[in-house]
This record gives sequence, structure tokens and C-alpha cells, in this order.
Amino acid sequence: MNQYFYHIIVPNENTVRVRKLSPQLADKGRSTGKLNLAKINDKIREIIKVPTNLTGGKITKVGEALFEALFDSQLREDFLAYYQEVVKKQQQILAVILEINEVAMPEVVAYPWELMCLPQKYNQGEIYLATDRKLNFYRCRYQLEESEKLSININEGEKLKIALVVSKPTVDSQLSNVEYQEVQQYLKRVDSQQEQVEFLPVMDGLNFYDIVERLEANKPDIFHFIGHGQLVDKEGEDVGQVALVNEFGEADWKDARMFGQLFSGHTPKIVVLQACETGKQSETNAFSSVAFRLMLQGIPVVLAMQYKVSNQTAISFVKEFYAKIIEGNSVEMAVQKARFKLGVENG
Repeated sequence: MNQYFYHIIVPNENTVRVRKLSPQLADKGRSTGKLNLAKINDKIREIIKVPTNLTGGKITKVGEALFEALFDSQLREDFLAYYQEVVKKQQQILAVILEINEVAMPEVVAYPWELMCLPQKYNQGEIYLATDRKLNFYRCRYQLEESEKLSININEGEKLKIALVVSKPTVDSQLSNVEYQEVQQYLKRVDSQQEQVEFLPVMDGLNFYDIVERLEANKPDIFHFIGHGQLVDKEGEDVGQVALVNEFGEADWKDARMFGQLFSGHTPKIVVLQACETGKQSETNAFSSVAFRLMLQGIPVVLAMQYKVSNQTAISFVKEFYAKIIEGNSVEMAVQKARFKLGVENG
């Protein structure tokens, strides 16, 4: 099945540009629209601000508002026409890539664009951009090289090395409870059943330096971190932090910039951050997000949580993600299908 591209670029608070590409990257047309941030009104921002609000109909309400903000009437018709042509008529995959100027508009980057959905009032059926099984929605950095925006695949015939890092500070009872056994057992089972998968020895309780050493020695394709993350206020700015462990079993909080130094010797293809809030971007400074910092460092794909979710939900997502990667799906399509599965499981 071929993949077409609908590449959305938001350079400033007034403009949205779209470039349509064929599977061979031939230009299929360009369009321009107006960004309408007024659609994301105070009520919508209040819902987004408190993650516990994002349930049931409120998810749809936020998703529709985000869609209306990004797609004016002209771009909406342009998108629907391309969707009908590629997905409905040709039965192909349509990748929707969102690229927002994070320096000029950190607060816009921070919105949960993965919730976008076509408003019901247009009577065009349900289209949830991040879970539709014929779409492939993902974000990329602003003005990234064109070659780096394309779908990333694990090459057939190569060993897929997976490193699982577990960080549970034993001294702090609130941080020592880290559920990782189910993911570990799943990856062990995959390793025994799939010749092309190599599940490396679990890094449990290693300090920062030892993790760096192990990464350089083993050179994993996937770095999967399970532990705790948080956003803290430092001098009026939200700073992303991840808890590692020091030699005494205490929490060693590393900010986004320092955590990124784990990969100074070896850069994995994929980083999975299974930790509360490690993917939540500060509205005042998008660079404080741990996930975003890793992207700036050149890691092709970073998967992180934007809001707190249950351990079982996170585990369900990563198991489906790995299953689809091993089946030969691209990373982005594996994410799309894992999100779809969560949507089905959670209603």
C-alpha cells in the first residue's frame, strides 16, 4: 500500500501552508489558508489545561476546535478532497504531517493536536486524524530537512535491538513503584519468537553514567524508558525533568537538556518515554519538554505521553506499537494503529 503526504506548515499566527506529495514525492499541489486561533477559546483552553477534563464529549469538542483553528474553509475542502481521492477512491494511506514554528509559537505547539477531528456539522463522517486507520498523523520540527520528514522504517533483515531502562528510586516510596514487568515479559517473549528482535539486558537502577556506557556498547535501535517525569516551575518557567537513580538509590532529577546527553555517544532511532508528563510541553517554553529536547538533538522519533495515563493504558499502547513495528509497519503507522487500539479499548 502506497503512502501519500499532506504536509501542513504553520510559520506564524496568521498563515497555514499545505503541500501535497505523491508516494514518489512528486508535487501534487499547494494550498494556503489562515490560522484561526480564536477557535481555541477560553473554554477550550480550560479543558486542555486540566487533563482530567479530557473525557467523552469534551475530547471531541477540543478536537473539533483544533481542526477549525488549523483548517479554514478553503483548506478544509482541500483536505477532504485529497482524503476522498487517496483514502476512499485509491484505498491508500495518507500521511498528515504537522509542522509548527516552535520558536515563534511555543503555546501553539503545546496544544494536543493529536485530538483533531472533523466537526460533525459538516456531515462528512467521522475523521479522527490521529486514530483513523487509513491516516498517518505525526508532527515534525519546523524547517526540518525534507529527507528527515519521511516515514522511518526498521530495515528488513536487520536485528532490531531494544534497550529497556527502568528507573525506580528505592529511597523514595512515591517513586519506587514502577510497573515494568509486563513490558519486560512481553519483550522477552518477542525476543524468543522473533529472530530479528534482540531484547538487551534490562538496565534497572543504573546511574546516568552507566546508562551512557551501556548505550555506547550495545547501540540499541530503540531506547525505552520507564520511570517518572514531571514539569516543575523554575524562576517562572516550566522545566521538564526525568528521574534517574544515583548510587544511593535516590532520585536524580535530570532536566530535558541533561537527559538528552544520555545520547551523546549513541543516537537510537526511536526513544520511548513511558513516564508521566514527559511529553507535556510548557506553553511558555516548548524547549522545556523532554521529548522536544530529544528531537532537537536529532533523534528521529520520540514517543512520549502528553498527559498522565494509567500504567495499563501505557502498557497496552507500547505492546501494540512493538507488535506493529515487528510486523513491518513504519514507526508512524505503528503509532497510529496503537492509538486506534487505545481508542477502541477506552471508548
